[in-house]
Amino acid sequence: MKFAHVTLPDNFSFEIEVALSPEERVRGLSYRSECGNGMLFVFEGPGWHPMWMYRMRFPIDIVWLDSHGRIVELYEAAQPWPEGANDGRAMGQPGVQSSYVLELVVGSVAAHGLTGGSIVVIR
Repeated sequence: MKFAHVTLPDNFSFEIEVALSPEERVRGLSYRSECGNGMLFVFEGPGWHPMWMYRMRFPIDIVWLDSHGRIVELYEAAQPWPEGANDGRAMGQPGVQSSYVLELVVGSVAAHGLTGGSIVVIR
């Protein structure tokens, strides 16, 4: 398991699990009973990175970042698909390309005042 250190624009810092490989990104937070601190999805480069919530058991906030850590899209309180639903629909299709995606505890966007254009530092 890999971890990164993340600092949000309000200087709140935490460790977060990292999904690097295609397999890790597909699995994400599926099958877990809680979000923990969330997960950072790292992609090979900028692209359209819709997220899905197959086999998720809890809602999350989703934050898309560009290659500089700038927030380019936000989706608050994304709800998991009902059990048995697997029609391939993405949950939160960003309107712009991104290089990273943060899946965070629901309410994190509001609690930390995350807005488009803010910078998230990843180490």
